[in-house]
Amino acid sequence: MGDLVEVEVELVGRKQRLASKPEDKDTLLRAVELVNSHADKIRESGRISGSEKITIMAALNIAHELLTLKTHGVDTANIRKQISDLEHKVEDIINDQKDLFES
Repeated sequence: MGDLVEVEVELVGRKQRLASKPEDKDTLLRAVELVNSHADKIRESGRISGSEKITIMAALNIAHELLTLKTHGVDTANIRKQISDLEHKVEDIINDQKDLFES
């Protein structure tokens, strides 16, 4: 297991110290921003009070969005494979064109 760095963040109004791999730090910070953004919207709606309840609702909203994306057939692994296949086809075409002009 690699070295971990300590990352201090403010999550739903509370300071938190979290551990992260150095290469995952930016992703962790974006995740904190996402949770805070959802929590702010929930807090502003005025329907739910208490930071613990707001945090739980924010997590549920994010989980719902993720599951909605997955159930609508978004398959990032498949998309990445298709992009990679297209890149290879383009490279082959470019290489074929180079052969035409170099002959």
